[in-house]
Amino acid sequence: MKNIIVILAISTLIFSCGEEFLTEEPNFFYAPESIFKNEQSAETVLRGIYITPFELETTGGVQHYQFIDASALDATRHQSLTNSWSEGRWGAGDGDLNRMWNLHYSTITRANSFLEGMALATFSEEIQNQFIAEARALRGNSYFELLKSFGGVPLVLDTKIENTSQPRASAEAVYNQALEDMTWGLNYLPPFSEQLAGRLSSGAVNGLLARVYLYDGDFANARAHAQAVISSGEHSLIQDVAKVFTADHDNMSEWMFDQGALGAFGSTYQAMIMTFPNSLNNQPMMENPSLLYGGGFRIFTVSEYLINLMDQNLDGRYIHWTWNTYVNPLTGKVTALQGGSGTFMKKFYDFNPEAQGSPGNYRLNRIDWPYLRYSDVLLMFAEAENEVNGPTVAAFDALNEVRNRAGLDDITTTELPDPDTFRKEIQDERARELFGEAGLRRYDLIRWGLYMDRVYEVNPGNSEHVETDMLFPIPSGQFDINPNLVQNPGY
Repeated sequence: MKNIIVILAISTLIFSCGEEFLTEEPNFFYAPESIFKNEQSAETVLRGIYITPFELETTGGVQHYQFIDASALDATRHQSLTNSWSEGRWGAGDGDLNRMWNLHYSTITRANSFLEGMALATFSEEIQNQFIAEARALRGNSYFELLKSFGGVPLVLDTKIENTSQPRASAEAVYNQALEDMTWGLNYLPPFSEQLAGRLSSGAVNGLLARVYLYDGDFANARAHAQAVISSGEHSLIQDVAKVFTADHDNMSEWMFDQGALGAFGSTYQAMIMTFPNSLNNQPMMENPSLLYGGGFRIFTVSEYLINLMDQNLDGRYIHWTWNTYVNPLTGKVTALQGGSGTFMKKFYDFNPEAQGSPGNYRLNRIDWPYLRYSDVLLMFAEAENEVNGPTVAAFDALNEVRNRAGLDDITTTELPDPDTFRKEIQDERARELFGEAGLRRYDLIRWGLYMDRVYEVNPGNSEHVETDMLFPIPSGQFDINPNLVQNPGY
């Protein structure tokens, strides 16, 4: 495990995590006895935990989430259906899997160091509890991400040196630790505010807990935590579907937890460039002929399966969140986009060329990267409500709130008369609404028991998936660090 025994060093540059939260640039190793007696310096250390789940690297960003989402094939997919991620041929040497493992253990390491340091705190007990609640929730969420991807992993809860060689804990133990961490401080976390953007509120953690319980099939608890978010009245959908993924709206209450845009080589730059059609390189962005697109990789496209699920004439998500043609702003010429399905995700594009310093450098993408949105909570509530009580009025209300924002009419008991038909609609609606976000689609299909059938349905000629593919391999480099690790079956 990377840095598992490090005494926490604040990064040379602490990046932004939501524009309002991480803006300072500390450059020091901390002395616990001095740092944690002061609220402001303790908060600076807390900032260092927030950046690591979505580490802003020149070669990383959030792209591992995109590979994970695309491995489901039915929402987004790799532009090549013979790629290892399309066929189920990933291996223990895959760099994105190693990056994911390291980033989450870096979060855990920093959280452990912070929690030990907080034992020395002398400032307000109320603020102490809030900070501890944030750190534990971040640690718990990282354990949940590791659990979904790898199964049982070493449970490291302090900074003792012997933790470098811990064996893997059971999946149940990791799941229980994630729950314990995330529920511990719910009552200490503040309500949502736009000033809190990028930082955990009580609503965000309730939403994340709904996700955790839903993954385990605990529908009653998933329903309760999703209901807590809805009942709080703190969150609502951005009503104009065209504005959901814009920098002017990504700190509003729909965006419950997100990573702040940093521009060049930041998290959303990576998310954008991996989905950008390279056929547009050197094409004009707007009427200024010196502002050109450049650097797109076109690695991921929207899948044909999802395109067929969407009403291409009425669904605002198809109209505004995807594109398959480019209109040259200088000549008016329309060009079909090339690669994969020919339809690309447009969620992460919000360029601000006038503020980029050099014409044509569009890497300063200014939209945040979403980890949890309120529409996800509404759909989680609708799903859990249906499993607990059937397709009630409350379940339809939550589902239709998401549909209506997309420009679609209410769906009713005429179309969805029973729990089975409602369940199927929720499964499809989650693809329409959440494609390309936080690796959600892969784990949705796995928890529904649909993963194997779906990947063969979408890619019948090339798929080499087997049942053991529902867990990824432990990255090979980790065995050099911890010889007590045991590889997952099938690898």
